[in-house]
Parts: sequence; C-alpha cells; structure tokens
Amino acid sequence: MENGANYVVTVKTQPSGQTCSVTNGSGSATSNVDDIAVSCGTGSGQTPTPAPTPTLGVDGLVGSWLQSLCVQANGSGNRKFLRVTKTGETSFSLETGVMQYAATDCSGSGSLYGQPTQGGSVSLFRTAATSTLAANWGLWTYTGGQAYSIWAKKGETILCLIGDSNPSSFPTAAAVEGYADLSIQGGACYTAQ
Repeated sequence: MENGANYVVTVKTQPSGQTCSVTNGSGSATSNVDDIAVSCGTGSGQTPTPAPTPTLGVDGLVGSWLQSLCVQANGSGNRKFLRVTKTGETSFSLETGVMQYAATDCSGSGSLYGQPTQGGSVSLFRTAATSTLAANWGLWTYTGGQAYSIWAKKGETILCLIGDSNPSSFPTAAAVEGYADLSIQGGACYTAQ
C-alpha cells in the first residue's frame, strides 16, 4: 500500500453462528497501521447495520460550527463560532467569531457579534477513524505561529479541536476518541450549524 493511501477493512463473510465487527477499520495509511481490531460474538441473529463512520478529511469538516459551552458576559449569552472553508484536498481556512444571545443561557436564536476574523489555515497530514469518530491530524498556521492540532469529528455533528504535539500525544483514533468524549462532556466541542 502506498504512503497516504486510504484503506477500509470490513468483515467479508460472517462466520457461522457469530457476528463480527471491525474497530478502526478505515483511515489513511501514513505509517504501519496497527490499531485495527476484529471482534466476534456468539449469535446467529441478523448482523446489525453499523452507523456509517463519520466523514474523514477536509470534506467532513467544512461548514459552520458553534461551541456547546455558553459563556455569560455583559448581560448576554455567548458561544464561540467557527467556519471551515475548503482550500484544497488536505487544507482549509478558518474564520472565528462569537455568536451572541439575548438569553444568558444561550437559548433562542443568536446573532454573530461583529464580523468573523481570520483564524489561519490548517494542512492535514493524517486521518484515521473508529466506527464513531473521524480523527484528522494537521498543522494549524495562524498569525504569530503554528501548532499541531487534531480535528476530531464525533458522528457528523460534533467537532472537537484538540491541541497536539509532534509526535502526537494521541497516536490512534481510539486515543483521540477518549479525549474527545471528555471534551464533549465539558462543553468544549462544537456542534454543526
């Protein structure tokens, strides 16, 4: 397999009397892939149809996103706003801003406070997935510097931005998913708009 080639691993034929599923069965091979797992359970029932793996890469990130966390300031509720625009097959640009709500709990409809500001650009260099999360590793370039980051998409509607290092602090999609799940609980992730 060529470096950077996408791969998908599935169970071609279910063994008699068992149902098997694949974990970490898709991604982009930029090094040895060693986190694919196949697990089987006893039972001859119909194989459940798994939910589709979230979209990997830039195409899965494009759009407008609102942070779940609502911050009260100046008598209103506020959430961070993020817009992702595709600039290439493995790159995108960012705009950031604040969505402001009349209610301090961010209920009801909000409006963008001022104009969005340029948030830099990201070049992705690796992708991998679990059955419920698409992990996209990239280099974020912004005014004043660069930072490694992971753009983790849980399902098709939740986006978590995770600071990273090189080599990665979260080397597998499963490791990214564990951290993303904690970030979701803390309200730090974004929801698709």
